[in-house]
Amino acid sequence: MLIPARSTHAYPIVHPDFLWHNILLNDSYEIVGIIDWEFARTAPIEGFAARMNLYGLFNSRLATQDFAEEGRQYIGDVAGAEIEMNVSQKLSEAFGSIFGDLGLCMQFYDEGRALLFDSVLDRAENLYQTQEQ
Repeated sequence: MLIPARSTHAYPIVHPDFLWHNILLNDSYEIVGIIDWEFARTAPIEGFAARMNLYGLFNSRLATQDFAEEGRQYIGDVAGAEIEMNVSQKLSEAFGSIFGDLGLCMQFYDEGRALLFDSVLDRAENLYQTQEQ
């Protein structure tokens, strides 16, 4: 099982349809419930951090990536904001991580594009075996 090095084992819940029509309010406009949990899931934050617009190229067959210039700038901006706010750099470190790559593969899969998860997993396995030695 792959566990991110900085993981707290507290995984966020992602609700893909978290919009006003799925939020229940009482007469005082306080949230009393969330509905329509279909396709909701939990995973390490790294699994949700990757976004396609960060990449100029993502090749799951070779398990390689190439950040577009705007993607590199965005990652730098996120890292800078984390430092400025004196918070963990968990999000900025997730970009380009193996878990981010898997998250990106999952996103492509959700959109109906088949990708080779095994290539990404093989790369992850090699990286973690190297780190353990």
